[in-house]
Amino acid sequence: MAASAATVPAASLGPSETVVAIATASGATAAPVEEPPAAPKPPDTVPVRFKIRPWGEVYVGGAKRGVSPPLRTLSLAPGVYQIEIRNGNLKPLRRTLKIEAGDRPVSIDYAFE
Repeated sequence: MAASAATVPAASLGPSETVVAIATASGATAAPVEEPPAAPKPPDTVPVRFKIRPWGEVYVGGAKRGVSPPLRTLSLAPGVYQIEIRNGNLKPLRRTLKIEAGDRPVSIDYAFE
């Protein structure tokens, strides 16, 4: 049997969507199957590049993310971050970093003295 269009409010459909009713073998019409909502797109991340000399422990929001070098890059989602770079008893570098979707890569270049 052929499928026929079901009546639905036009405002509930996107421009490329249609709803069809499917006829069963007994001739009864089955209700259309609703598609699950699409998963939200993950936010774009922005690379944060580190050039630390001679080395530094990199903390983001208080959580240790690695030692640079060898750590060179972290990818951060949009948001505001507290960045801290520590090297033993030397004065740490502290920065507040605001990342927005579509931002260009951020570089943090620091030499402990």
